[in-house]
Amino acid sequence: MYCSPLQSSARTIIPAAIREWLGALLSGPLPGSRTRRHAACLFALGRIGDFVLTLSALRLLVREFGATNCVLVVPNPLAILAGREFPGVQCITLPTEAASLMREILPIWWRERNKFSADSFDQLICLSHQRSLYYELALSWIDTARDVRLLPETYPTVSGEDVPASHRPDDGGPASHRLSDGWCTELLAHQRLVETVLGRAIGQEEILPRFTSLTASEDGRLLIYPFSRDATRCLPLEKVVGVLQNWRARSRGAIVFGGNLVDTPELERYAQAARSTGLDNISIELPSGLDGLLKHVAQAGAVFAADSAAAHVATALDKPSAVMTTRLFYGYCQPWGRSGRQHVFLPDAPADQVAGALPAL
Repeated sequence: MYCSPLQSSARTIIPAAIREWLGALLSGPLPGSRTRRHAACLFALGRIGDFVLTLSALRLLVREFGATNCVLVVPNPLAILAGREFPGVQCITLPTEAASLMREILPIWWRERNKFSADSFDQLICLSHQRSLYYELALSWIDTARDVRLLPETYPTVSGEDVPASHRPDDGGPASHRLSDGWCTELLAHQRLVETVLGRAIGQEEILPRFTSLTASEDGRLLIYPFSRDATRCLPLEKVVGVLQNWRARSRGAIVFGGNLVDTPELERYAQAARSTGLDNISIELPSGLDGLLKHVAQAGAVFAADSAAAHVATALDKPSAVMTTRLFYGYCQPWGRSGRQHVFLPDAPADQVAGALPAL
């Protein structure tokens, strides 16, 4: 179940009704006695950026129930980071995503469901608001007395009252959105969920994501992460080159393109396009794994990124940053920020405006 109206299930070979019926056969916890009882299971499956957005919400919940009374469900690649951010909390890891019922979900059911067989919980608290069939099944494997999650009718939306008229992306207003003017629905959803569990109002500052195990520094370089898992949110090459030309007019800092190893050919194309306009001091760096990404962003002087994991890490670290999202996804995971050092743009923002949001290095 996808709570945000901006998200929808991917098309599958098996018709939806049959897929749901087959999925129901894989639902429910393993039978048998439970030998361990915990206060709360905190379910936080998702990609890196999704996990960053949950950091402060999870911290509030762990503080409420106590680290030794919580179990945190996270994707396999994030287990080490979760352990550093939430010491003393037991982690159960699952694959990040699964789409195919027969090729992916069924093997996961066979391998992973028994990870929950010994545990029962007073509360299951789901911070994954966009839930595929796989996520719904994984939640069903957890034995709990109370299930707390948001549904489409309780998931927050950004209305005209939430975003000032002059800053709405579809009304001809400016393409740059200062973060203080709006707040993405995913963070609003975390706030609403935690308020439900704790029974008190949660202020914006309490829910804004921050790291406790990662410290920001400043190496004087402009770091560019142009790619997102969602191709529609990648930075257009022409926009990147235009922004760099404007930025170079007032800054001599090094320009570094970052990404995964598989991004190398495209990163080379972006770097070569920038060099062909006369820009210099340009390089490509491919950090290894999650720790590599975190350190890469933490050390940068400033970050220019697509709406991606790198953008969320930079924002949580309060880095000077310019992030670009699309009109389709505006309001979902962007905009948000820790201070006026972060700016969010739409693709039609003038290059000089985006460059002006980045400091001279």
